[in-house]
Amino acid sequence: MSSPDRGTLFEVTYLPLILAIPYEISFKKGTLPASYSRDKPIGLSMIPSLEHLPARGLLHQSNITHPDLPANPKWICIHMLYFMKKSICSLLFIWLFAQPAFSQQQWTWIGGSKQANAGGSYGIAAIPSPSNIPGSRYGACTWTDSQGNFWLFGGSGNAESSSGLLNDLWRYNPSTNQWTWMNGDKASDNPGRYGIIGIPLFQQPGARQNAASWVDKDGNFWMFGGSGYAAGNNTGLLNDLWKYTPSTNTWAWIGGSNRLNRGGDYGRQEQPDNDNIPGGRYLSTTWVDNDGNLWLFGGYGFSEREETGGLNDVWRYSISSQQWTWMKGEKREDRNGRYGQRGQFQNNNTPGGRQGATGWKDNQGRFWLYGGQRGNDLHNDLWLYDPAQNNWAWMSGSDDKNESPEFDTVGVPTSTGHPGGRMSASGWLDPNGDLWLFGGRGYGRIGSPLNNAWKYSIADGTWTFIKGDVENASAVYGTRGSSAPGNKPGGSSGSSAWTHSDGTLWFFGGQIDGGNHNQTWRITPCGSGTISPESAKICEGGSQELTATGGSSFTWLKDNQVIAGATGAKYTATQTGTYSVIVKNGVCEVPGFNTVAITKATAPSGSITPESATICQGASQVLTVTGGTSYLWKRNGLPLPETGPKITVKEGGTYSVEITNGSCKGPASNTAVVTVEPTPAGTITPASAAICNGIGQTLTATGGSSYEWQLNGETIAGQTASTFYAIQPGTYSVIVKGGVCSGPAANTAEVVELNTNGVRYSDLTTNPNVPVLLSARITGESYEWLPYSGLDDPSSATPTARIDKETKYTVTITNEQGCSVVDTQLVKVVPGNGGNNSTLKVGVPTAFTPNGNNVNDRLRPLGNIIRLDYFKVYNRWGTMVYQTSVLGEGWDGKYKGELQPPGTYTWILVGRTSDGAPLKLSGKTVLIR
Repeated sequence: MSSPDRGTLFEVTYLPLILAIPYEISFKKGTLPASYSRDKPIGLSMIPSLEHLPARGLLHQSNITHPDLPANPKWICIHMLYFMKKSICSLLFIWLFAQPAFSQQQWTWIGGSKQANAGGSYGIAAIPSPSNIPGSRYGACTWTDSQGNFWLFGGSGNAESSSGLLNDLWRYNPSTNQWTWMNGDKASDNPGRYGIIGIPLFQQPGARQNAASWVDKDGNFWMFGGSGYAAGNNTGLLNDLWKYTPSTNTWAWIGGSNRLNRGGDYGRQEQPDNDNIPGGRYLSTTWVDNDGNLWLFGGYGFSEREETGGLNDVWRYSISSQQWTWMKGEKREDRNGRYGQRGQFQNNNTPGGRQGATGWKDNQGRFWLYGGQRGNDLHNDLWLYDPAQNNWAWMSGSDDKNESPEFDTVGVPTSTGHPGGRMSASGWLDPNGDLWLFGGRGYGRIGSPLNNAWKYSIADGTWTFIKGDVENASAVYGTRGSSAPGNKPGGSSGSSAWTHSDGTLWFFGGQIDGGNHNQTWRITPCGSGTISPESAKICEGGSQELTATGGSSFTWLKDNQVIAGATGAKYTATQTGTYSVIVKNGVCEVPGFNTVAITKATAPSGSITPESATICQGASQVLTVTGGTSYLWKRNGLPLPETGPKITVKEGGTYSVEITNGSCKGPASNTAVVTVEPTPAGTITPASAAICNGIGQTLTATGGSSYEWQLNGETIAGQTASTFYAIQPGTYSVIVKGGVCSGPAANTAEVVELNTNGVRYSDLTTNPNVPVLLSARITGESYEWLPYSGLDDPSSATPTARIDKETKYTVTITNEQGCSVVDTQLVKVVPGNGGNNSTLKVGVPTAFTPNGNNVNDRLRPLGNIIRLDYFKVYNRWGTMVYQTSVLGEGWDGKYKGELQPPGTYTWILVGRTSDGAPLKLSGKTVLIR
């Protein structure tokens, strides 16, 4: 057999022995490798560019892989046939046995009947047995305990010998593959036994389906609502809250009603209250936050006005305070969603009312929600709720309804594929933190249960179609307990889903077209991971730490050779080359998504700018260095915590930097010297002053060599001396300057302009030669009453007058700045007849205006009072807002420093008049503003 001509077109057919998938390789003219010889087979190393070969069958063109093929395969040619005319070379490749056999996502049928509507086998309560198994059901509550056991309660389905709503509690041990009936009834349609709230004595929830469930931080199980039985024999929507304690195998009724179809009590949003509680509902979505609080979203049920429909309210339950809080959403049913901008948290964003949505909590403690149903409409929108900021963000999917799924290439993340509208799907969070979705009822319409599985990557926002049927979902069981590529569950909605501690995903039961089932299935989510950084350079003798993600253990390779003992998430590379990793997670082993190229690098260099700077005390200077990826800053030779290219310094000294680039280090080419000068400080005197009638006030500043005076924050041009003569009212400040530094004075000076307009006080009435108290405004430093006649002390603010005829007094009030104001006071004299008319000599104004204009600003007794026992003022609610026993004082309209509102106030006056008569008066005065 002669050698073919190099210009001839070759067709190479190879067949992997393990998977038996045909593939053809065509060599175009001029591309046959020069090293070809008819005496040896063609190997992959002889093919110039495999990644650009045309794809056939199910292989991917980009890297010649298949969903069931290992990544980055190595092949060897073991046979070749030559045909003279067509020159067809038939190659058979086999997988190199040195390469790991990677495990893929595969379903495993664990147990349960292949037939629908199978009854339960209960055995003895609390005793596990291989023959025990719950009956077929959907809509059960689920929990996972700290030992990795799976628990389920109730649902709609088959009991031991009857069907209906269930209230039996089961535990499943995945290690022994055995079920245990823990408590509850073997028969269907049983009402609840409530007893006394909080006392777990002979209590048992009634049969129900699609209740909400949680596991708290102490390992207790919680359940709320659902559709089923309360205390009576009728069914409806429930809003009772239950807690199950696994250690004692007891239920306790914690709160809510033991009656059906109760509306919600919402209270005020974000305000916990003992009276708050969600209305009766089922098919809600739940989460537990990082603080152990229980969260509930939507479902189908009763709104505040006791109408039923799809709800979009968000509730939080605090176990410690036993209080519900309405956090978000609306009080009414069947509300439309408000989507906002995709990916943005906004206060008005909210999903529309719905039931049967799938929920997850991610590794950051945030809540995710997908799909659900309202009326005849199915949703395919994906939402993210951040409990820290109490806001929703629309992340993916359509803001329209009844979207059909988009099935892109199996196993390939895509920005266009999505699961479509569906409800009652199962959801898991895998070890990589990705969201998994299986089954449900949907396809953008209310149709048959589905069996396709999807994965959503939070990191890049893409959906991946993992496995399952596009339509006509039917089960392929394989061998019980053994995984196989062809295994698959049938379509299922309302299944009970768990995530095991080894990362495997499980579900039990659910609704199928033929009824309900009690099958247990498991799938291993074989995700992958990445290596960071994606590339790096190392210096001679240096190193670079590489970090892999996505697995529980790893196998590191350098240039495709396994590195002995390198199994951790981190590996320190000390040599150049191409590094890759095999990610291991439970039974899964898959290659990382990327490789890292480590190349040689030279020692970094860079400089610091500026090289010198002078700053004031308390100010700062930014120093910048170049030439690296991280930096070690030093001051006077001592390390600083900053590692970035910029540093803000406030202390003087000599600054240097050690520059790092990858594993390379080197000093900056220069240092920077920073000098700190003290910031000048000073004060302004006086701190307050008054001006009037063109008489100003001299202000003096200290502490600097020059000054910048300011009035109300605006610079006064040309005023740089230490003194300033203020003739305008306002707030005066000054910038004290000394050398290159400046700073504000420690205080400001408040200058006010006095009102020099005099006022006339309310007239006083007295009997002849009976003492009467005069009272001036308490605003000055000195007082002078005129005329002096009849006054005991004309220089007092509150002299006593004894006169026998009407007298008009003036009082000149002078403050410390020399500003004066003249007020007047008229004292009338009327004939007296002893104590019978003594009260007429005293009065309290019927109205006053405390507006600061020094006219009728205070409410106080006036007239012939020689002694004041007390003067008290009360508001409309009977609260005493003012009292005094000092003559001349009065109420300024404030209570505890707060201005009181306009209105009518009651006063009581007790004292004695100057003629010795007792005085007790009361009345009302109007406060006017």
